[in-house]
Amino acid sequence: MLDPNYSKDLEFEEETHIYRYKGRRFMSVTQVLETVGISDFSMVPAKILERAQNYGTAVHKTIELFEKNELDEDSLDLRLVEVLEQWKTFKKDLNVNILLSEQKLFSLKYCYAGTMDAVLTLDHGPISILDIKTGQSYPSHQIQTSAYEQLWRENRSDKHPRLVNRYTLLISDESYQLVPNTTKNDLNVFLSAVQVVNYKGS
Repeated sequence: MLDPNYSKDLEFEEETHIYRYKGRRFMSVTQVLETVGISDFSMVPAKILERAQNYGTAVHKTIELFEKNELDEDSLDLRLVEVLEQWKTFKKDLNVNILLSEQKLFSLKYCYAGTMDAVLTLDHGPISILDIKTGQSYPSHQIQTSAYEQLWRENRSDKHPRLVNRYTLLISDESYQLVPNTTKNDLNVFLSAVQVVNYKGS
């Protein structure tokens, strides 16, 4: 499992989405992808993008509170109620066992940080990294989950290589789709992006 001492001093500023470890700033996974243009929503009108981001944040918060048994389901609007039902269906259909939810980790080796939506097992299978999306599928999602897999491996108390699966869960108020992330070169692409970001910031 995770080494409890590795990321214990990691701090996160909610408003700016900045991670800090002992005063040192770390860019987030999503910031790295956006800075180098791997994730590019510049063509989306600002109001539409803001609305989509707010909805995505609400969905993530709903699922997070549900997994912590802190969610007041009666307070949800209808659309979030229906998304939550899709989450429950996903868990039931695939016999999901949540190991970690909304876990913040950082890489001292590669100088980045991120928050994993979930670490879980599907039907008693190997460890899986899950990233939840409320929009359509993009190639950048595979790169994002590879960055989270590296965080998971680096923060483990057991450093031996283990099989880890990566998935993107596309979820809406009507359905869910589990998308395997299997491209082998994803982590190399992400680490190259980190190098570009660090070079530009130096």
